[in-house]
Amino acid sequence: MIAALKGRVAGADGEGAVIDVGGVGYLVQCSARTRAALPAEGEAAELFVETHLRDDGILLYGFADRAERAWFRLLVKVQGVGARMALGVLSALGPDGLAAAVAAEDRAALRRASGVDSGALVLQLGDDAPGGLGADAGGAAQRGAVLG
Repeated sequence: MIAALKGRVAGADGEGAVIDVGGVGYLVQCSARTRAALPAEGEAAELFVETHLRDDGILLYGFADRAERAWFRLLVKVQGVGARMALGVLSALGPDGLAAAVAAEDRAALRRASGVDSGALVLQLGDDAPGGLGADAGGAAQRGAVLG
């Protein structure tokens, strides 16, 4: 499994980025927040990665920090939430906003961000989410060096 990529940004679009690692371009789907944190094309970048194996291919999901990846892993375990929807939630709320919404049981924020049953998100994430899963959990050691 691929857990991280460190290379140069070879391109980016509305859904993700291509990270060139030693001449091999990896297509990585990202949240809007991670895409916005990426440096310009040709610049060095490092992403934390979640690898999903499917019948039709290998999909890579990239994150600027470990907190965002941890929330992604929790979100895709919720019934009715797939990888694309999880990225949408993280794009809308980010790790800190998602942590706050779950802690406060703010169903309106979750509903706006996800489009799925916000009650299910609160119940399932509230039970599974360890404390401190905001983006600042663990400080700099938690962050991938989205290098500029």
